[in-house]
Amino acid sequence: MTRRADPAPARRWPLWVSGVVLVLVGQLLSGWKVHHFALTALALDYHRLGFVKRGLLGTLLGWLLPERLPLQQAQALWIGQGMLVGAALALLLVGLTRCRQGSLVRVAWLSPALFLQAGYNFSFLDGLLLVCCSLALLLLEGTGAMARWRGLLVIAAATCGALFHESFLLAFLPLLVLRAWRRRPAIALALLGSALLVGLLLVVQGGFEAGPAVLQERLAERFAEPFAANTVELTSSLGQNLTSTAAALKTSGLIKALPGFLYLALLLASVATSSRQATGFTLAACLAPLLLLPLGTDSSRWIGFACFNLLLMGLAGDLQFRLPPRRQALLLMFTCLGPLGIQGSFPLLGSALRNLYPLPP
Repeated sequence: MTRRADPAPARRWPLWVSGVVLVLVGQLLSGWKVHHFALTALALDYHRLGFVKRGLLGTLLGWLLPERLPLQQAQALWIGQGMLVGAALALLLVGLTRCRQGSLVRVAWLSPALFLQAGYNFSFLDGLLLVCCSLALLLLEGTGAMARWRGLLVIAAATCGALFHESFLLAFLPLLVLRAWRRRPAIALALLGSALLVGLLLVVQGGFEAGPAVLQERLAERFAEPFAANTVELTSSLGQNLTSTAAALKTSGLIKALPGFLYLALLLASVATSSRQATGFTLAACLAPLLLLPLGTDSSRWIGFACFNLLLMGLAGDLQFRLPPRRQALLLMFTCLGPLGIQGSFPLLGSALRNLYPLPP
């Protein structure tokens, strides 16, 4: 493995441009389809509904949007937002990259779990979570005038991530706390404390107590055309989530996600364990998103978060990767299968196989 110092600014731009292009490719492969909950998220507004989980995006955009939002305009807004979030993510990752191992950069940039996945899942809130995590990590490295406000800014970025989507607390917070502990223990403790408060607030107040019927009616008022909002995840209890997820995983959920687990296993096998204790803690934090598997049926999203964490730590220099030519080629082969996906892994491959070998009626 060879290490080099941070690249000159002129060499960063090709990386940023290529990241943005890959995000656009991911969006193209998604067919520009805006997920049903994405439209619902635009109508979740603290001012109208009180404090509800996943309501930060709708609250921030509320003052920009018309009183009654046309569905076509909402879909266009999500497509544009996906492009902007992807561009911001690419910029942050270029800034975070410290270890310039050429093979690792290629594997990371072309990974089905990074820019391609961010583009493919543009109509989920995932991209915003990746941006908040990357921003918090970059802020931890802040120097000069930035260092004075570093703790508050890191906590603000992590809090925004949790308010965009509560999965941030399991998927990315452990990694942020670990990295902060190694650099600024006081920030790590403050970050953990604030996260516990936000998590408690989401549990106690984040649901919509009036029930799904009332929430459907309130959300429908925000759209110019008839729209049945997706409210299941906002009004169901933890017990209901666990029961429905267990049933889905028991049938075919985990089997469909096996290719994603294989890709994750190959990444893990590529990590060099030079310092076992330090590497072990980092790997455990990187794999924290897998704790979401019992809580939601989107298995490939959670696997993708874990892959993102591993690649991010490699780029930042906290994990060392051994990528001989054969291993590198094997990992890059997964790029040909398209983005990692949402529920079943590599949905483009699955779609192609179904077209080639249709199931009998």
